[in-house]
Amino acid sequence: MTLLLFDSADANDDKAPPEEVDLYRPQMQSLLANVPPHAWLLTHRPLWALAEGDGVPKGATSNATEEAAMRGLVPPTLDMVLSGHIHDFTAYEFGPDRPAQLLAGQGGLANDAIAWSATVYSIADQVLARCSLHGRDVDCDPHTP
Repeated sequence: MTLLLFDSADANDDKAPPEEVDLYRPQMQSLLANVPPHAWLLTHRPLWALAEGDGVPKGATSNATEEAAMRGLVPPTLDMVLSGHIHDFTAYEFGPDRPAQLLAGQGGLANDAIAWSATVYSIADQVLARCSLHGRDVDCDPHTP
């Protein structure tokens, strides 16, 4: 599996200032020049996610700068964009013309009690185990059919 890393932590969400787009675009061109099949792009801010909140126009996206810098550069071999930044979990599927976008920003704040859970599946899509992580304690229960 190929993971492509791009630091978008300082990208402007609301607008795409030309100086920022001009900074990010050559980096994106270099990163996406020879992407092998089934690669994922990992970036702090979601590339394609809907913006929400008071006064936000319907259909507005959440990262204007990165979206503008990436326009026209998406290789057909890129399967997924994985990002955080927004304290939410959302999955977007766009069909064959664009990679899926998984937004996993539900890590919360430093004072939040964080608990993760995971389900392990076989290649036949059967549940093998269910695990939970609380701090550094992990507990996995094997699934018995």
